[in-house]
Amino acid sequence: MRTSIEIGKALGIPIKLHITFLLILPPFILIFMNQPAPFGFAEIEPFYARFILATLTTIILFACVIAHELSHSYIAMRHGVAIESITLFIFGGIASMKEIPRDPKVESRIAVAGPLASILIGSTFLILHVPFSTIPGNIWWEGFGILAFAMGYINIILAVFNLLPAFPMDGGRILRAYLAKRESSYIAATRMAVQIGKIFAILMGVFGLIYGGWMLILIAFFIYIAASEEETATNIQTFLEGVEIRDLISRDVVTVNPDITVRELLDFMLTDRHKGYPVLDADGSPIGIVSLTDVKNVPKDKLDEVLVRDIMSTDPIAVTEDESAAEVLRLISQHNVGRILVVRDGVLVGILSKTDLIRSIEILRM
Repeated sequence: MRTSIEIGKALGIPIKLHITFLLILPPFILIFMNQPAPFGFAEIEPFYARFILATLTTIILFACVIAHELSHSYIAMRHGVAIESITLFIFGGIASMKEIPRDPKVESRIAVAGPLASILIGSTFLILHVPFSTIPGNIWWEGFGILAFAMGYINIILAVFNLLPAFPMDGGRILRAYLAKRESSYIAATRMAVQIGKIFAILMGVFGLIYGGWMLILIAFFIYIAASEEETATNIQTFLEGVEIRDLISRDVVTVNPDITVRELLDFMLTDRHKGYPVLDADGSPIGIVSLTDVKNVPKDKLDEVLVRDIMSTDPIAVTEDESAAEVLRLISQHNVGRILVVRDGVLVGILSKTDLIRSIEILRM
């Protein structure tokens, strides 16, 4: 199931909306509609004007979030870090980098770029607010004045909030970069930043409980979980550094012919006990992968008619034996696949599954 939809590109980077983002749009519109000035349009009449202004403010707010993430991405790309996408979630945006830079100076520059962009955007909106607040006008003029002030104020607050040393927020990444200069291990710096981030998340959650700030509690929960996941991801990437997949792949690969029926494939699966198989053409080149998931989509009365070539996933992801295990793990996660083919001169020489990688990580961590 696709959880994100692409709405466009900026700087060549795909911009995506996560399904959770759609949940937050109506509440934000309602908040702006019912909030009194100078942060909302409760006094604006008629109703349709209030609704239009609140909707426009919500759209601009999340455009500012995209600009914040684009600033991270621009600096990252200037330092040779590839950006796969920017996704808007319920709590904001995330720029998905192909890899996290290990140079503390580079990481701190990337991290600080977002808050600086938010401060610049916020300052610009506050400057734009001046003529609206000093020159009388109609209801739309007044509404756009409120919009400018609200966007200016919110962007400044977001910048300050992001600079809190609560990993994995921007301030937490700046903290990790600082600690990485002092620690002998990148993992040690990450762990320290994660622990500090968790402490901030707990304090934030307690503050939300005391004062009834449900949104603050949700953000605290998000920060705590994200910090834990970041620590795990960093540990895994570090464990896999320098490990080539030639040491991990299964070379005794069981393959299937594209012209057998799905019924024959099912019978084969029952005896071989695997859930997926590479599909090879006559000269031994991989042309696809067929899995139990593909078989489940075939009606039972068609099992003897449909061929493997009709249901297999074409254009399988393939790598060479020299590829790093860390890169293969990234590909498996990015494409949400269970296995990757390993080829040499276009000929299949092995296969590496997600299970093999997880097992290798468990061994390396012992």
